[in-house]
Amino acid sequence: MEAGQQNNSGLGGEWMIEKQIIFGRELKVFAERPKTITEMFNNSAAKFPDKEAVISNESRVTYKAAKHRIDTISANLHNNFNIKKGDRIALLLNNCVEFFLMVFASAQLGAIVVPLNTKLKEKELTYMLSHSGSKLLITESDFKGTIESILSKGVLTELKQAFLINEKQPPGDRYLSFCVL
Repeated sequence: MEAGQQNNSGLGGEWMIEKQIIFGRELKVFAERPKTITEMFNNSAAKFPDKEAVISNESRVTYKAAKHRIDTISANLHNNFNIKKGDRIALLLNNCVEFFLMVFASAQLGAIVVPLNTKLKEKELTYMLSHSGSKLLITESDFKGTIESILSKGVLTELKQAFLINEKQPPGDRYLSFCVL
């Protein structure tokens, strides 16, 4: 054990706690902790592949299936939509599996998730979307009318594509189905 480390044990077994300077403050942290949420998820997926990672309404997704889907979405975001580290992706979604998948796929790329409150009015959403610099928007048909109105104003200059999660083939050319990711 190195200087400044402390040995602890509990339900999960033994772990080491050490002191580190983080943002100018000395904090006690787990020595063997995951450094990113991607690493945390991948560790869980490796350890519990057949356990449920997320449950939403009728949907139940195992870690193995979620990892596969996250890797696929992440690759498609990068390869087909040129999403890279620092790019922003807006999520206007109720609680659903797709929200979970997008958070982890975005993190895997280093993209920034812009979660939007589904209770906001059009004026507030317009402001947030037009000032967030989001390149992509993931939403659902419940918000389609509001998003159509915002898009028609021409204020979302950085938005390249919008996706709908609950339509296999959205009408028109403003949206793609989330299935393509």
